[in-house]
Amino acid sequence: MRDIKFRVWDKDLKRMHVCGDNEHDAIIFTDDNQALYYNFQNGEGSGEYGVYILMQYTGRKDKNSKEICEDDICISEEVAYPLTGSRTGIVKYIDGSYLLEDLDGKDGDYLFSESAEITVIGNIHDNPELLQGGGKGE
Repeated sequence: MRDIKFRVWDKDLKRMHVCGDNEHDAIIFTDDNQALYYNFQNGEGSGEYGVYILMQYTGRKDKNSKEICEDDICISEEVAYPLTGSRTGIVKYIDGSYLLEDLDGKDGDYLFSESAEITVIGNIHDNPELLQGGGKGE
């Protein structure tokens, strides 16, 4: 069974919160399936408390043991087929699977491909500059 974890991007303060870093974090799901974040200690949160983007942990770590979450920007290197090169993309949850949506306009790859070695190089909120120039991350 994989860990269910979330992080949230605070659009107002321009910073990331990792849910569960302390016992004061809560994620509440409304009747219309909207997820809301709230920190009981400092009063920060979504809805009337602020504007947040919720991202879920995929259950997979990159080659450096960093947890991979939605909206992360990653480089995927084919280990089994090294001549195909590397691809840079954004982690998205599409049709029940986590995909690495390619920044170069190619089709996305399944994030959990056994033949790929993944490296997180940032995320679209903290590092929008990585999206420039086809997302090469250089």
